[in-house]
Amino acid sequence: MVSGMAVSLRSVFRNRAHRRLFRAAQADLADLKGDERWALLVDLGVSGIASADVEGYLGESVVDGILKDYLLVDADRDANVILHVIPDGQDPYPESELRLAADLAEHRGPREEARAAELLHDLALEWKAAQQ
Repeated sequence: MVSGMAVSLRSVFRNRAHRRLFRAAQADLADLKGDERWALLVDLGVSGIASADVEGYLGESVVDGILKDYLLVDADRDANVILHVIPDGQDPYPESELRLAADLAEHRGPREEARAAELLHDLALEWKAAQQ
């Protein structure tokens, strides 16, 4: 069931941003995380999952600058930087637990998928309570 929920999340929210995986030098990660060009940094810590990776949403006009400034290289495996590229000016919905659940589901790990399912369950309970 958890895996099915994660698959559904990935499917329904696949067009919210173009997800790109990169590798950066470990020494550059703190500076990259502190860069002011991010539209939103994803904090998996709020979901209860710690990660040393840098993940966030960037407007499409700043992506090339980030890639060059931090010498990011494409990585299918062992990526430590995840960019969600959005059109300039698009709101990445920083407070959305649904967005966070979709981000977690895209990691495809058992912990992340389980936490994404928990977030969906919590949101459903909140919605149900609000309807009463």
